[in-house]
Amino acid sequence: SKRVSALLVASEDMVADLGARRSRSGRELAYVRARFLVECRAAGVEAIDCPYTFSDVKGAVADAKWAKRLGYRMKSLVQPSHARAINRVFTPGRTELLRARRVVAAFEKARKAGKDRATVGGALIEMPIYTAAKRLLESAARSSPPRRKKSR
Repeated sequence: SKRVSALLVASEDMVADLGARRSRSGRELAYVRARFLVECRAAGVEAIDCPYTFSDVKGAVADAKWAKRLGYRMKSLVQPSHARAINRVFTPGRTELLRARRVVAAFEKARKAGKDRATVGGALIEMPIYTAAKRLLESAARSSPPRRKKSR
């Protein structure tokens, strides 16, 4: 349906249905989380990663970092104390944004020179990497608070 813009993987329901045992590592859900993300992307729907259902913030951060490495761009939570830490994981830092800007600039310069790829820091930059860098910069621009004008 075109009315569906995002979906959440119901991890606890899945664990119960499978008869699996939930662990802090989340390995029992590795396939489900990866498959869910692929299916959502194929359908053009945003995938929301499952919550970390233990109370420790350190575990929530590790789980969020793994989800981000998989390709998730957002995560649900059930423990309010996890919110700040999870937001930090999913908010690109200065280094990540700087690299994305370098990737975009190098690739666009290469394209203007008639090349189909560029290099940044020894890494080969082709269209998928360029597209991901542009997406990251666009997302960061949308989620950044507006800059205040300095009063005189």
